[in-house]
Amino acid sequence: MAQKNRRKIRRILDHWMTALLILLMSFMATGQLIHEWLGLGMFVLVVCHQLVNIKWYRHLFRGRYGEKRTVLSIVDLLLLVSLVLCSLSGFSMSRYAVPFIRGNWLPGARALHLGTATWSFILAGIHIGLHYIHLGNRISSEGVRKTALIISCAAAAFGLYLFIRDNTWEYLLIQNPFASGNYTGVFTALLESCVKLYTCSFITAIIAGIRKI
Repeated sequence: MAQKNRRKIRRILDHWMTALLILLMSFMATGQLIHEWLGLGMFVLVVCHQLVNIKWYRHLFRGRYGEKRTVLSIVDLLLLVSLVLCSLSGFSMSRYAVPFIRGNWLPGARALHLGTATWSFILAGIHIGLHYIHLGNRISSEGVRKTALIISCAAAAFGLYLFIRDNTWEYLLIQNPFASGNYTGVFTALLESCVKLYTCSFITAIIAGIRKI
């Protein structure tokens, strides 16, 4: 029963973290005040997620590491590091949520924040893709499966276009201290964030399926 409850809590945390991540990546739609409080909420959820999965750390150096476990572990650890750095850099610039932490104690905080936010977003998408790789197999109808695949490919192609349009590579290399100015409305901003996240998950699931991870 305890294991079942822990699994349920983990699933709830995953869903909330995904929703918050999409909102956080839509900064132009939420504004500074809401963004900071969402960020603080995300940090709390990350801490709770680590506590719920404390057993994962205990077994980190035990057992055999095959390709699947190795990939999952590397992605999860990189995601954790990225989220922590993103939170710390965000706290150092906070004007509303935690202004008492604000200061110049973290050089290059703005570029680091945008960079680690982008890395966190992409790694979260990869994480989702690795864990839900067999989701498409639940569709029994061959016609529906093919239609879903076509739609997914189209969405992924559009997502790749969005990544290129927003010069994502500059953020990944911690080179751009300014947020993208491609803002056309709240709904559009949220939709584009969803498409980008789905793109990362879909491409990861395809590659993992080919590799049989």
